[in-house]
Amino acid sequence: MGKPKPNALRELVIEHFKNGKSNQEITEILAFKVSERTVSRWTKEFRDFGKIQHNVSPGRPITASNHINRNRVKRFVKTYSQRLISRKLSISLGTVSGIIKHRVGRPVRGNRFLTG
Repeated sequence: MGKPKPNALRELVIEHFKNGKSNQEITEILAFKVSERTVSRWTKEFRDFGKIQHNVSPGRPITASNHINRNRVKRFVKTYSQRLISRKLSISLGTVSGIIKHRVGRPVRGNRFLTG
């Protein structure tokens, strides 16, 4: 998936669409700054929903690493192992590990009780 396009460009596409231009003509008018497929998608959204900006984001919403869980993990991280935090908070071990690594700013440690 490409980078997001500015809303001004989307508005320009819709204006040309309202004036009866085809998707191919709109793409050529905009000097190929937007692909014909993107123009087609934007005009379809406008026809279906009747508005320029489509607010629905694709993909699954983030739920496990929200700010509440991040704060809960921060409280436990100095005292408990990741596995124990995972069990206490009913969050997957991978999520706890990710929160610690990316949000709390501490390196993820392995099991410190292993003997070598």
